[in-house]
Amino acid sequence: VSVIDHDSLRIAWSAPTSGGTPSGYDLRYKVADISDWTTVTNVTSPYTLNGLTSNTKYHVQVLARNSAGTTKSDRKKATIQAVQRPGRLAVPTVTVIDHDSLRIAWSAPVSGGTADGYDLRYKAPGSGWKKVADVTSPYTLDGLTPNTKYRVKVRAKNSAGASAWSVRSLGTTQAEQPGPVGQADEE
Repeated sequence: VSVIDHDSLRIAWSAPTSGGTPSGYDLRYKVADISDWTTVTNVTSPYTLNGLTSNTKYHVQVLARNSAGTTKSDRKKATIQAVQRPGRLAVPTVTVIDHDSLRIAWSAPVSGGTADGYDLRYKAPGSGWKKVADVTSPYTLDGLTPNTKYRVKVRAKNSAGASAWSVRSLGTTQAEQPGPVGQADEE
């Protein structure tokens, strides 16, 4: 028995080495300390058991059957890991730094699983979204176009998946200052 993710177990077994040849296998499982078993019939090895509850200990048995009867395997125990996808982030804060930079800041999600990384995406009017993966807060977007309004979104992620993108936030880069004035030649 091995844990696949926050709601799945993979169960693998081999045929019995003694007794009659099985005509098929059934699998039964239950939450530890609860007496009612749930049976899944006609399974093959390996079998993935989905839809389980996070952070819960399960007992699992494989049953070999033929016309003479049924035998049970030893009971195996496994605990499902409590990993949930992070919840959606609040709207990020955008601070103007200068004519080609914005600083984006956000807080960790308040619902769902713990984030172990963040992605950011941004766009200027008339252009497609650009994604920056694996960023930390605060993050500085550099190389932007002066005097341009940008839309920015952030999402959290972990081994269970990514949250929905946050609601967009807006920030406008400053206008670029003019270059130095040249001196007229004196004659």
